[in-house]
Amino acid sequence: MHRAILATAVLGGCFYTEPINQRPSIDIQRESADVVHRGDFVTFTAITSDPENQTIDLAWTAFLCTDASADGGCDVMPFATGTLDKFAFKVPPVRLELNPAKPVQSILVGLSAQDAYGARARPDQHAIITVDNLAPVVMLRPDSRYGYVEGVDLDVFALVTDPDDGPDRIPALAWQVFTPMIGDTYTQSIEAPPSTDQVSRTERLTLHAPTGPGLWMVSATATDPLGATDAQTIMFDVEPDRDPCLGQWSPIAPLDGVNAVPLAARTLFQVPIVNDDLDVYPPQPADHVLGTTRFTWSIKQPGASSFVPLATTTNGVELDPGDYAANDLVELRVQIYDRRNVAITCDPTLLTCSTSSQPSCIQRLTWRVKVP
Repeated sequence: MHRAILATAVLGGCFYTEPINQRPSIDIQRESADVVHRGDFVTFTAITSDPENQTIDLAWTAFLCTDASADGGCDVMPFATGTLDKFAFKVPPVRLELNPAKPVQSILVGLSAQDAYGARARPDQHAIITVDNLAPVVMLRPDSRYGYVEGVDLDVFALVTDPDDGPDRIPALAWQVFTPMIGDTYTQSIEAPPSTDQVSRTERLTLHAPTGPGLWMVSATATDPLGATDAQTIMFDVEPDRDPCLGQWSPIAPLDGVNAVPLAARTLFQVPIVNDDLDVYPPQPADHVLGTTRFTWSIKQPGASSFVPLATTTNGVELDPGDYAANDLVELRVQIYDRRNVAITCDPTLLTCSTSSQPSCIQRLTWRVKVP
């Protein structure tokens, strides 16, 4: 009888068990489908669901990678973590655990979650971002305050930028120089001072004493750490050093061979300005490239048949009417030379003369001066 009562009690009694806690579910959603480059901001959102509507604790991780799909292709430690629904970060330029550093080419993003009762979402979610590479940009600019004159140093400046690698991770540029003719000569030097900002840097190529007039070409190629390149070529004409030309003179000289400058008082006959590529007047003593015009003076005294050189090498000669008689005719001549010292071989009877092909260029000037 006792067994029957026990059986009835067991069979007719009530039991209570805790409900089973179900796992939450998670997913990763990227907010933009735009191509990602180093330096860009990327934002993700966690899509979550829990059958019991419990609070879900999130854990984000992001790892810098060369190849996120390969073993050992990522850093061991995450460079960014988060616990909120939104997970945002800026893509760094290089992996943090490699020496030498390598550019970031992909990022592995992970998301795990558990609810308030400790049930974990299975499986953890992962997303791989491919990080595209932007090519560097190089821009060339020739520079010479003296013009592009044969035999004078010429600088070419290259401005280098790279929006995702930064200018200092771009190796030295590859320069090429193309001369007009075989046999044209030059030497070159390259200076690459450290960049003064995070955006660009400058290299300078100096062509030392290029010889050979004509069209010169200079090209520079920038290559980033992943092999993307940019090249630019510029062209410029190198000209021969031209002959010097008288720019101004005083007093005004009649050049018809008939009229003369009256010498009624002491008068300074001078050349205040000479135009030339490299040897100018007035002189520029602080300039290490520019030279100074060389002046030679000569005079044909009244009744003489030829010119006699004067000792002065200045840009002016003074004549005094007191040194002459009335109606005397004096001829005063100046000739100018630059560093090439090309001889002025015109007929000595000509009042003006030039070896230049420029019609308006005068290298010899003669004043016919008459004492009243």
